[in-house]
Amino acid sequence: MTTSTDMETDFKTVLDDLLVEKADLRQITTTQDSLGNVATANETEITIFCSIQGLTEKDRRHLPPGLMKEGNMKGYFKPEYTQFGTDYTIKEGDEVIRSGTTYRVIKIIGQYKPQGNVVYIKAILKGE
Repeated sequence: MTTSTDMETDFKTVLDDLLVEKADLRQITTTQDSLGNVATANETEITIFCSIQGLTEKDRRHLPPGLMKEGNMKGYFKPEYTQFGTDYTIKEGDEVIRSGTTYRVIKIIGQYKPQGNVVYIKAILKGE
């Protein structure tokens, strides 16, 4: 009998085989002062593995029109990446840099949870 732990391990193994494009994830975190202005901004950049692909006809049928712009891509990511003991998760506004091209995460369109745990994240990316 297959348990949810076995399924999760299987998904992670498959993801390791599929998410093989090396990229950099850049996250900018800000703090605000009492007036709501940005007081500080910190940038973190880590190396990740993902898959970035062009939008397909199937995507065009299922996504809202505003996301189907020329040059937008879809990206598949692990639920989290760990570096130096810190966990990072892809979120809207992050930048993913692959092969010299910078993409901004404009919309998280799926967090797939077959057994309640996020297995992978699908996002729409805008080339910049």
